[in-house]
Amino acid sequence: MPRPAANAEHSMLHLRFAVVKVGLISFWVIVLARTAWVQLLEGRRYAKMAEQRYLSVIRVEPERGLIRDRNGEPLVLNRTVFSLAADPKLIEAPNRVAQRLAALLGGQASEYQAKLRQEDTRFVWLRRGLSRETAERIRDLEIPGLVLVRESKRAYPHGRLASPVLGFVGAENRGLSGLELAYDEKLRGTPGVAYLQRDARRGRYYEVSHPAQEAVPGCDLILTLDYSLQEIAEEELEATLDRFRAESGTVIIVRPSTGEILALAESPSFDPARAGEYPPERWKIRAISDPYEPGSTFKLVTMSSVLRERMLRPEDVIPVYNGKMVYKGKLIQDVQAHRQLTVQQVFEVSSNVGTAQLGLRLPPVSLYAMARAFGFGACTEVELPGEVPGSVRHPSEWSGWTPAMMSIGYEVSVTPLQLAMAYAAVANDGILMKPHIVREIRRRDGKVEWRFRPEPVRRVLDTETVQTLKAFLRGVVERGTGVNAKVPGLRVYGKTGTAQRYDPSLASYKNVGYVASFVGFAEAEEDTLLILAVVNNPKGAYYGSIVAAPLFRRILVRALRLPNVVVPNPEPTHLPRRETMVVHNSESVIVPDVTNRTPEVAERILRDLGLDVKKVGEGSLVVRQEPEPGFEVPTDSKVSLYLSAPPVRAGNTAVVPDLVGRTLREAIATLAARGLTAEIQGSGMVVEQWPQAGKVVPKGTCCRLRCLPVRKLAANLLD
Repeated sequence: MPRPAANAEHSMLHLRFAVVKVGLISFWVIVLARTAWVQLLEGRRYAKMAEQRYLSVIRVEPERGLIRDRNGEPLVLNRTVFSLAADPKLIEAPNRVAQRLAALLGGQASEYQAKLRQEDTRFVWLRRGLSRETAERIRDLEIPGLVLVRESKRAYPHGRLASPVLGFVGAENRGLSGLELAYDEKLRGTPGVAYLQRDARRGRYYEVSHPAQEAVPGCDLILTLDYSLQEIAEEELEATLDRFRAESGTVIIVRPSTGEILALAESPSFDPARAGEYPPERWKIRAISDPYEPGSTFKLVTMSSVLRERMLRPEDVIPVYNGKMVYKGKLIQDVQAHRQLTVQQVFEVSSNVGTAQLGLRLPPVSLYAMARAFGFGACTEVELPGEVPGSVRHPSEWSGWTPAMMSIGYEVSVTPLQLAMAYAAVANDGILMKPHIVREIRRRDGKVEWRFRPEPVRRVLDTETVQTLKAFLRGVVERGTGVNAKVPGLRVYGKTGTAQRYDPSLASYKNVGYVASFVGFAEAEEDTLLILAVVNNPKGAYYGSIVAAPLFRRILVRALRLPNVVVPNPEPTHLPRRETMVVHNSESVIVPDVTNRTPEVAERILRDLGLDVKKVGEGSLVVRQEPEPGFEVPTDSKVSLYLSAPPVRAGNTAVVPDLVGRTLREAIATLAARGLTAEIQGSGMVVEQWPQAGKVVPKGTCCRLRCLPVRKLAANLLD
């Protein structure tokens, strides 16, 4: 028989084993259950907590689209810069870090302290747009919590060229004016997302291959502008404003058959890289935002209405009362007195008296309808911000003076672009085109998202009326007020304008100044160029025939030397070679003031007006001239320039300007304005100068400028 004690001991052993077994099983069940709970139910929460502890999410700005001219010339590029940010929770000594950043980056330490002490964020910007060298110095500080982000910043390889049209961007790389504003959504692209992870040992951030959303670059804009024509227009406009000490000016070059704007030059403009340093008035595109009373250039509308109504024939004669007429108590007068003129002659010599009489004979609705048909009183809808419609009042709102005043270009306001497109309609067989300045919107992969197509607005005039008007415009240049626009061998058509400016605060035209203008075209079968020149408030001479017509001619002659511009139809006589296209005519001109200029600049100004030049003496400055400024002389007259080396004395010194980063033409113009000359090495943009900026030197000093081609600089920026 088994022993009872042994059985009891064996049973107890089994019981203990069973308890241990159950305990072990229960322990592992609990562990597995807890693991499942953590992984399956709370895993996402813990993962998110870890990610928040070790990751920072930032917005990655896309590369902004480029802007190029019609031939691919870069007008606006991007260059790589760095921006500094911080995670305030990782900055251990905000005061000390702020002091070090202020010493390195400039600014007040208190500004950095305020940002570094923010408790409600893990990411705050400290400074944007840093150079690569500055970014390296920040890395060398090895301060935990600082973040360097690679970004892009706008670069302008041609300086101020077309700056009002191109516009500029703000600190956040968003467009604030011009095309940068109008096409901001297309240019800026789609932002991405990047993750920065903290190094547990040092608390610094670095980029990781964490899942992220790539930024999509913005689209490129291809403009209708031609860089070479734009540069010519700006250079000649600047020279004219300087010559006549004018307040401002606008030049527009249009292709009438398509409505493409090939150049839109305005002065004064601004440096888009430092736009904030200029008054907002400089940012405006005055060609579409500043309407003015056009004066005689508006007589095109009056004559078009007269011809359409078939009131009179071009050869019909009307009295002009020796150039003076009183209408409802207002004196209307002409510059030159005539007893009578034909209808065509009224237009050619720009008779206010004759045109006002024609306007009074017209049914009011006819003059109004013709103005609206040409596009006045409505926006052209060009792809630029800030356009205004101008003002053409309905006949029901006219005063008793309106029929006479509107017919000669008063009591109506237009923009330069409206005026250019109206004359372009005459050049385009009577068809008004919608103006365009954007040719293509192109993605970075090369796919064209949108492409310009010519858009006819309406037919304004029939072909017969167009031919008659062109004969009028031709007569203006051949024997009327526009003879200074004549180019030998070419058929040039145009109209002068000289308008008194109105001051609404004074309710007066007196002592407010003038607007001188000329609009014309040289006809070609494939590539007619229409040029409008408007000069605001010139001093001394102020007639459009003296101020604006020569500006038109110089632009046209230089444009015809470009390889991509078609030569207009010649006169029946032979067309002179482009290299020898020099204007001489039998009319008179007013001698400009060329003293205190270099002989080369003075000679170019005089020869452009058809005057001969004789230099007397030697030197680098014109100190006296004969005849004196302001005298009216026949073209081909000789002007004697007395030269001298300027002595060094008080009042005859100049401070050398900072020219590095400016285009060559800007640098030369700046030096000339201070009585300094230039010795040039290379071409393009100034990269080095001597003497250094700020040095006081005698006027007439020659400054050495080293330049690099703009294309090379642009390529460097793209890299």
